[in-house]
Amino acid sequence: MDAILNCNLDDMEDYYILLGCDELSTVEQILAEFKVKALECHPDKHPGNPKAVENFQKLQQAKEILTNEESRACYDYWRRSKITIPFQQWEALNNSIKTFMGVCLWATAVVTNGLSPPPSTASGHSWALYPV
Repeated sequence: MDAILNCNLDDMEDYYILLGCDELSTVEQILAEFKVKALECHPDKHPGNPKAVENFQKLQQAKEILTNEESRACYDYWRRSKITIPFQQWEALNNSIKTFMGVCLWATAVVTNGLSPPPSTASGHSWALYPV
């Protein structure tokens, strides 16, 4: 919680800047920039630098987020919001809220439509609604 409360917008990594591209860059451009940056900062090229692994992992994370259409849209939305929560924490919070809203919608349907709880599945959960 302290990480969220004490977060400063200037302290957060911008994946586009990290890779040297922008929101208009194509996936191909992002991958090309990643390859250049990855070759420059690969930990094998900097064996005495303890930050080299961390920097390389940040590059990989940026590439993974920005080359996945759904993750990139989510990242772009977070970035434009200027909210001072690190992206990974915002994304986790966002997923929790989606799950909570799904449960609320299901509960509302049960109460208003007289639907029974769904039977358990192999995973223990099912969000399908069945009439009583």
